[in-house]
Amino acid sequence: GQTDMFWNSEFNLKQSIDSCKASWNVTSHPLWATIEWGGYNIQSCSNIVFSNGDYDPWSGSGVTETISDSLIALVISESAHHLDLFWSHPDDPESVRIARDTERSYIRLWVDEAMERNSLKPPITY
Repeated sequence: GQTDMFWNSEFNLKQSIDSCKASWNVTSHPLWATIEWGGYNIQSCSNIVFSNGDYDPWSGSGVTETISDSLIALVISESAHHLDLFWSHPDDPESVRIARDTERSYIRLWVDEAMERNSLKPPITY
């Protein structure tokens, strides 16, 4: 676009597959990850924060809407891939700082819930 390293371009799946074939003699399999690892029944998972930077060209294929109380989606403005997972820097956008705080809060909640569940279990005796 206008303020990043990416040019304005609409994605065309057929054109992308044809280009890979012509350039590299490789046939792209766009649904390979879903077929290989699933993803249709993501509701059976829990305790995941899916973070997407709005500068990520692939974020459109990511989880960008919260699914449940424990499958959280964050779309982080002014951010690129994994910026929220890097070390902090004074120049980080406020959106990234907020995302990190949100991620920490959920992780802390989930750890606390697991600790509480486990503390209610009777001790293991041998």
